[in-house]
Amino acid sequence: MKKVLVLTPILPYPPDDGSRIRTYQTIKSLYKKYKIDICSFYTEEDDVAGAKEFLMTLCDNVFLFPLPKVNKLLQKLFVYAGDKLTKKEISKIIEKERYDFLHVEKLMMFYYVGNKKIPTVLDSWGIDSSIAYQKFLFEKNFVKKIFELLKYLRHLICEMYILKKANFLIAITQQQVEFYKKYLKDKSIFLIPNWIDTNYFVPSEQYEKNTLIFTGIMNFYPNIDAVKFFCKEILPTIKKMKPEVKFYIVGKNPTKEIVEINNSKDIIVTGKVSDVKEYLNKAEIFVSPLRMGSGLRNKILEAMSCGKPIVATSHSCEGLNVKNGEHLLIADTPEEFVNKVLLLLNNKNLNNYLSNNARMFVIENFSISKIESLWLECYEQIFNSYNNL
Repeated sequence: MKKVLVLTPILPYPPDDGSRIRTYQTIKSLYKKYKIDICSFYTEEDDVAGAKEFLMTLCDNVFLFPLPKVNKLLQKLFVYAGDKLTKKEISKIIEKERYDFLHVEKLMMFYYVGNKKIPTVLDSWGIDSSIAYQKFLFEKNFVKKIFELLKYLRHLICEMYILKKANFLIAITQQQVEFYKKYLKDKSIFLIPNWIDTNYFVPSEQYEKNTLIFTGIMNFYPNIDAVKFFCKEILPTIKKMKPEVKFYIVGKNPTKEIVEINNSKDIIVTGKVSDVKEYLNKAEIFVSPLRMGSGLRNKILEAMSCGKPIVATSHSCEGLNVKNGEHLLIADTPEEFVNKVLLLLNNKNLNNYLSNNARMFVIENFSISKIESLWLECYEQIFNSYNNL
C-alpha cells in the first residue's frame, strides 16, 4: 500500500473552520486507500491530546510540533520562511518513513520539505498573493498604495518560486486553476473543492424573523473587512427601513475592533460557539459582504445546505458557480445589498424558492461522496504518473 505524509501548518482538530476542514477532508478521503501519516503544528490553545486521539483513527502515525517562532526579518524578506530546527526534525521523519509522496498543505510547509527527491503534491487552499493584491487595490493613500504594491509583488514572487517546485498542484476553485495555468503551464493541476455534510447542515423551520447572520473566523482580515463594511455602509440603511433587524457576527477569535462593534442589542458578536449550525438556523437571512480573499467559501455552502436565503457579493461566490436569482442574490454595492436584503425580508415566496434551490445545489455538487471520489481519482492519476517523475 502506498504511503503518504500530509504536512499541514494548522492542527485539523476540531475540524470547525475552513483550514482545519480542508486537511480533515483530505485525510478522511485518502486513508481508505493509502497509508497516511500527518505532520502538523499546534498552538497553545489547541487540544493536542484530543487531536492525536482523533487523528489516530485516520492515520498510521501522527507527528505534532509546537508552532515554531520564525525570524521576523527572514519572514519579511521571504514570505514563507521557517524554523531550521523543526525542519531537521521533520527531515528525519521523512527519511525514516520512506514515503511515496509528500502532500503539502499551504505554501509555508514547503520549507520543511527541503530538497528531498520524494514527489510532492501541493494544496495551497487558494491564491496566497490574492489578498495582498486586493489590499493594494483598496488602498486610497498613494504612498501606502505603493507600499502595498511592493508587498504584493514580493508575495507573488515567493509564491511562484514555491509553486514551481511542486510536482502536482491541487486547486480549490476554478479561478485558482486558471491562475495556475497562466503561470505554471507545465504542471498537472487537479480541481477539488471541499464537501459539505448535508445530513448535518439541514434546514430548520424555526428562525427569528428579521435576523441576519455572518459566520467566519473573526481575526481573518477579509472577514474583518466584510463585517466593518457591512456595519458601516449597509446595516444603518437597512435599519432605517426595518428598525427591528438584528445582525449576528458568529465566529471565533474576534479582534478588538470586532468586539467593539458589539452592542448586545442589534449587533451581536458571539465569539466562538459550540455549533455554528444552531446560529445559522436561528437566522432568517445569511449575508456575505466579502470584498477580498481567495478560495472556497465554506460559510456560503453551509448556509445554502441549511436552506438560508443569501445575499452575497460576487467575490463571496468565487468557485461556487451559483446563479444570481436562482441560488442566492448577488449584490456588489451598498445600495444593491440594502435593496436585496430588504427584498428577502419582505418576500416569503422568494425566500422559499432560493432556499430550496440552494440546498439542492449543494447536495448535487458538494456532497461527501462526490468530493471523496475526486480525491481518490486525483491520487490514482498521481500514482500512475509516479514512474514518469
